[in-house]
Amino acid sequence: MKRGRGGFLLGVMIAGMALNSLATRAGGITIPAEAQQNASPAAPAASETKFRILGQTQINLGDHKLILNRVVPPVLPAAPVKIQQEVAKVVQTEVVEAAKPDKPREVLFLSATVYDHKFSEIRWMDGGQQWSAFSNADFNLMEAMGTFETADTEYFLLLALTNRTTGANRLFDPGAGDGETAGRGKQIPRLEKLSTTRAQYLIVEDEAGATPQAKDLAALDALHLYYDANRQRLAEDYARRDTMRIERERWLKEHPPVPEDTVINYWVGQGATAPVDKRSMGGARP
Repeated sequence: MKRGRGGFLLGVMIAGMALNSLATRAGGITIPAEAQQNASPAAPAASETKFRILGQTQINLGDHKLILNRVVPPVLPAAPVKIQQEVAKVVQTEVVEAAKPDKPREVLFLSATVYDHKFSEIRWMDGGQQWSAFSNADFNLMEAMGTFETADTEYFLLLALTNRTTGANRLFDPGAGDGETAGRGKQIPRLEKLSTTRAQYLIVEDEAGATPQAKDLAALDALHLYYDANRQRLAEDYARRDTMRIERERWLKEHPPVPEDTVINYWVGQGATAPVDKRSMGGARP
């Protein structure tokens, strides 16, 4: 790590780490054909239970109603047939094998605020202290990433994401000098220190000049390396999700959902002694 002016650390990439060692993982469980052949046939879907209503109460909630039906105790369908033991054993074995980590696993929980889809403020907690950094990466592209790997560690990324516009919120000018403050009174670094061709970040030191632990910096380095190595795919995936979101919002605007009544069917079991207010049941008798 190289110290920059104004109380910030410049996060530099780890040169010895091969980019092709970074990849997402996907896995699954396969049941052998012989086990599938020995499995019990799937039980037919249970038909919808028919209720005989003894009394009803309706509550008007404005755009829909809450309907409470007191019904005759129904005869519920039998429980599904149990999966044969040999199939369960095969699945359990593969789950156990899949659960064995090939390399150490780390959970990376970050909160990121993206400004103008150009740079991001990153925050995380460690040892009861909050740390922050400013990155030239658009963390929107990593919102659905999930996992990423280095040669020796597998990371699970949990990302809380928000977006802001610098002009609308009067936050700061990326070209402002050190000491420029945002609306929250936070010191802002000179972001032109960062590369224009690679993903990098600036660590914000605390008042005592302390910096995050080496493992946190290693995780941020790995994340930025992964971003560089997969930027095109991440951008395409984000554009696809954004297009789907816009289309969904347009469709909902053109086809606003119609609120449906909520129906709750309930019954009093055998031996129940709780009194029933028949007036609330419309005067019906059990």
